[in-house]
Amino acid sequence: MALDILDSEKTKYSRVELKSPTFIEHSFTKGLIPDRISLGTDFYNLSYYKGEKSDIGIQFPTDGSYLDPESHTKYKFIDVAKWIQKNTPKGKLLDVGSGPGHLNYWVTKLGIPLEVYGSDISEELLNNKNNHNKHYKVSKATNLDYAPESFDAVLFSDILEHLTPDDAIIAMKEAYKVLKKGGS
Repeated sequence: MALDILDSEKTKYSRVELKSPTFIEHSFTKGLIPDRISLGTDFYNLSYYKGEKSDIGIQFPTDGSYLDPESHTKYKFIDVAKWIQKNTPKGKLLDVGSGPGHLNYWVTKLGIPLEVYGSDISEELLNNKNNHNKHYKVSKATNLDYAPESFDAVLFSDILEHLTPDDAIIAMKEAYKVLKKGGS
């Protein structure tokens, strides 16, 4: 299993080969927020993505435009989709913390032959009309409800920083479990 880690200047990725899940425990969590507390499933609901929690520092626009995959956030998802295409050109990808399915929207729109499966803790968000995930499950990153070795790639995009360090380790082990041998 390999991870691509962005350097501190956010200019280039480095590929890190993971020999076993034990490696994750000792090296991967150095950059996570050490005092992070779990906010739970009730926090990451539809109002979170609509920007209705701006009074407590949530950055999403208060006009709800984040739920639109064609909004100002599209470039992030286009870039991620193109990066995935280079590293996993076909097969099944699990998007952990998929939110409203913007990645699936752009993978489909760009014609990338990947089958994207969304996984998120917010049942309300996944059942919303703005959900662009074709395949999805309500599932915590720490307990991915998928068969072992069922995905060619697993993606955590803007998710690990929302977990406690201990939960991030569990989430990485869960990703390793559902990832096919030789997957990314």
